[in-house]
Amino acid sequence: MRWHGCLLTREWLPTLGIEESKDLVAWSSWLRAAHPGHEVGLLGFSLGGLDVLEAGGLTDSLEAFGAGVVAISPPAALRRTTAFLDAPSFVADRGLTVLIKRLFRVYLSARLQTLGIERANPPRFHDLVGWVAKEGPFPKPLTADELLALAEPDRSLSGARRPVLILATLNDPVFSEAAVAALAEAARANPYVRVLETPGGGHLGQIGLYPSWFRETIVTFFTHSSTVAPRN
Repeated sequence: MRWHGCLLTREWLPTLGIEESKDLVAWSSWLRAAHPGHEVGLLGFSLGGLDVLEAGGLTDSLEAFGAGVVAISPPAALRRTTAFLDAPSFVADRGLTVLIKRLFRVYLSARLQTLGIERANPPRFHDLVGWVAKEGPFPKPLTADELLALAEPDRSLSGARRPVLILATLNDPVFSEAAVAALAEAARANPYVRVLETPGGGHLGQIGLYPSWFRETIVTFFTHSSTVAPRN
């Protein structure tokens, strides 16, 4: 994916799913050509979850992702979530989950340094969004708020024509409670979208906390999603 591995360069900037979704459609086309007769599904974690939700709302998704889309702990309510990510955290307020947020900032700092973006201390996600909005592969430079509004998943969820499953937790230390509420609200507008919330799991921790449930949920979804008729 963009902004990872050998694609961690200015030529492959992260765009909160806007360009990544097109990459995913291209990958699907290649996979389906190489393995005819097999449907392709998507599974994304965290910001990768935002990427797959965006892909699931594209017009091309009807053929590209016949097995549907699963997003685990994706962000939503992006302006509020960005403010939450950049706000100070204290162990007295959030317990040891504050360490997860600090780890995110370490990861963010390394990415900002690689791209040559001036960093605040602590580093701010809003600075990355603003830089990408101005320098990214868009028809014209955007502001940070314009990019966040463009990437908001409620639009892609309303356009989904294949099944979409979102797994979220109520104690996510990275994305605020507003994210889960926004996803649940968007899901109400499309019967092909479901949000499953667990009380625990933190950020991406459902796999370890509920391993049997997680495995059965994912397998059941992808086993049956391709048999569901596309939404008109």
